[in-house]
Amino acid sequence: MTLLYHRLMTPNWLDQNATFNCQRTVQDLELQISTDSSKYENIFKVPLLKRGVLKSGQSDVTIRIKVGIVLPEPARPRRDPILFMASDGNKFAMGFQLRNPSESDYTTKGPYYGVDGEPGRILRNYAKRSTDVPVRERVNPDQFEILLKPSDYWGSIYSALDGGHKLNTTFASTLNLSNGLWLDVYRVDVVETYIINYVEVTVYEDSPKC
Repeated sequence: MTLLYHRLMTPNWLDQNATFNCQRTVQDLELQISTDSSKYENIFKVPLLKRGVLKSGQSDVTIRIKVGIVLPEPARPRRDPILFMASDGNKFAMGFQLRNPSESDYTTKGPYYGVDGEPGRILRNYAKRSTDVPVRERVNPDQFEILLKPSDYWGSIYSALDGGHKLNTTFASTLNLSNGLWLDVYRVDVVETYIINYVEVTVYEDSPKC
């Protein structure tokens, strides 16, 4: 197993290094994202690996994304707050959408679900890729851990809800890794705001077969 990328992205680091498509306010411990003009709009993106570092169909990687986030109180009920995804820049993105715990979503639909689509300023061809798995608790767990395995079209997300809650999913396609690798974060609706405490991303190239 070879480490290809690791970064703990603090609010100040994101402010200085991510490419943003919206207004934000930065404090030492918080990155607050303001409302914007379009649904499914890219909030920010971060390049992880340059074009040519990996080869599509040959490189076998695992992507780990750990997120510390304060979920919003939406202006209207039943809003799905935010998406954390890995993308190849312009062809495909895969990841998870985090739901809003202040409504009944957690206990009726679950706290999150798999999503894929075509990356860009707006996430196009958005599609839900997992079934709903409800939980009993309606509190914000504050931290979410995402695992993505592009070669297997596979993803998993975990949180501390109900003493430990995990959801696995499969995606419709894979990433064109030879084009590079990005972290993409999208909003779902226009009027929501978000507070991000940190994002930690690690990319490994897995060991070859014996």
